[in-house]
Amino acid sequence: MQYPQRSGSASAVAVAVVVLCATAPSHTWAQVPGPFDDLVLDQLALRIELVTPDGSISAREPLLARISLQNVGESVTSVPMGGLLHPLLRLSVLDADGNEIGGTPRRQGPLRSGMVWELRPGETRSFIWVVTGCCRLSEPGEYTVRVELVACTEGFPVVAADASVIRVLPYDGARLQDACEALFLPLRAPASRDANSPPWAVCVRALYSVHDDLVVPYLEWMIAEWGAPRACRALRRVDTPHAHAVLEALSRRTDRAGEVVRATAGASTAPTVRDVVGFEGAEATSPE
Repeated sequence: MQYPQRSGSASAVAVAVVVLCATAPSHTWAQVPGPFDDLVLDQLALRIELVTPDGSISAREPLLARISLQNVGESVTSVPMGGLLHPLLRLSVLDADGNEIGGTPRRQGPLRSGMVWELRPGETRSFIWVVTGCCRLSEPGEYTVRVELVACTEGFPVVAADASVIRVLPYDGARLQDACEALFLPLRAPASRDANSPPWAVCVRALYSVHDDLVVPYLEWMIAEWGAPRACRALRRVDTPHAHAVLEALSRRTDRAGEVVRATAGASTAPTVRDVVGFEGAEATSPE
């Protein structure tokens, strides 16, 4: 297989991905039982920053968001995150008319147990989600990306929220190519990773969110090298003659790649919260 190579200096898009996805210090999770309805969440400030150099992306380009929670109170507070599949944070995308066009699921039931962050006064925890994992931004225009933290009490009221506007420019194949290559480089060449490289799983989810033939070689590599079922789903979501031809060729292989393509042939390609959410690489900053 041949993969696109970068030439010249990195694009502004690629630079933005690297700069805003700094490697984080390690931290400790706690698994605790619920209910969490006695937690104090009103002393939390929530912030969202879109990972772009100038507040814009081109159509079909992956969009990342850095989400930060800060304890602005005077005492330690616990933040229940609900585990990977059912976070208490919800991401949504609104069009220029204020209509929701995509987002992660709303919580429907009580949180019995889950992961908890302990935040000291002034402490902030940040992590990166893939906005385009739940909403295709394939049409030019202005969109609002909103994040909410909901309480664990009945009705799940919103206790903190923030939003940021993104301008989607007309499709630009060269810019999309640069963005894909910047995300793929840490996967293809792990030795190239440094302190400013994006978290590995963020790179993977961002590439999964692209619906364009330009991403096909990268997904094909993940299937051939890793036997990744979710890469098969992502390749089927591209849904072009070229993508289908690559899947057909992979399915005829007798190794792990062929097996996983055949095994996932009937699987749903609908996006899930796992295409958006991840707490790996979450970074902590303290007032000290």
